[in-house]
Amino acid sequence: MLFFGLVFFIVNIVFLLQILGAGQGYLADRFTYIAYLGFFLILGYYLDKWLKDYATKSNLILGVSGVYLGIFGIMTLQQNKIWENSATLWTHVLKYYKATTLPYGNRANYYRDNRMYKEALADYNTTINMKDNQPQAYNSRARLYFDLAKGRDTLILALNDYNKAIQYDPKDGEFRVNRGATYARLGDIQKAIEDFNEGLKLKPDHAVGYLNRSIMYQNTGQIDLALKDIESYLKINPYNADLWYEKGRALNLLERPQEAIPAYTEALKYKSNNAGLYYYERSKTFAKLGKMNEAKADLQQAIQFNFNGIDPLYKQQLGI
Repeated sequence: MLFFGLVFFIVNIVFLLQILGAGQGYLADRFTYIAYLGFFLILGYYLDKWLKDYATKSNLILGVSGVYLGIFGIMTLQQNKIWENSATLWTHVLKYYKATTLPYGNRANYYRDNRMYKEALADYNTTINMKDNQPQAYNSRARLYFDLAKGRDTLILALNDYNKAIQYDPKDGEFRVNRGATYARLGDIQKAIEDFNEGLKLKPDHAVGYLNRSIMYQNTGQIDLALKDIESYLKINPYNADLWYEKGRALNLLERPQEAIPAYTEALKYKSNNAGLYYYERSKTFAKLGKMNEAKADLQQAIQFNFNGIDPLYKQQLGI
């Protein structure tokens, strides 16, 4: 059993040691979970053997084993508190590694995503103060400023941070796309489109880049280009009901109602709070094509979904 348990451990651990390595991956505890069954087999075997060999002391052996397991049970409960969320995890790491930026940056992302903006900003500032040439840190702090911005001043702070991120890593398309969104909110549509163009060249699978650029094209009346970007987005993320609706709307603006119907139908396949709107727009498109029965059925669906934007004249036109 001793031989079998050791061989079981070695065979299961050897393929996970990452001798050629992936950074600190070889330190990960999860690689040992299955392998440790070998050790547990050995421990279980000897516990059973001792209980038989020392039957008169079985209560003592079981008592010691119970205390041993109890200690590890308590340690497990305490460890679970550390893993409760990213804030508790990285706060624990910082007890031992205060001179590294990674824990501050990861904890800041958690704080930002949970709207703990003051704490997030403090951690981002600490990260950047510790080491200036960190493009991801600047990008993350810029996103925080962008989310918080209610006026031009905070957007300028975001823009400055995106400029820094691009300065330190000019080949990351995400930074360009994010800066483009900032230019858009500052009202500089031309610079926004230029950044989206450059960002999507560097990162052609960036779905949000296509979405943002499509909005710019729609705002400037370039509906055909907006449609292309919406289609590019849907190739990456085909489960977004709102973007299928936007595709239908763009096709209607381009006087292509026959093609708009499938787009609205696709939007209705996915759960959305805007289902009433989708039915209403498809109803109007059916009416444009002279398919009045389908138009009426969709309008009734829109009413059932309590859609508030129905034109009374259109409703009267369909006899509802």
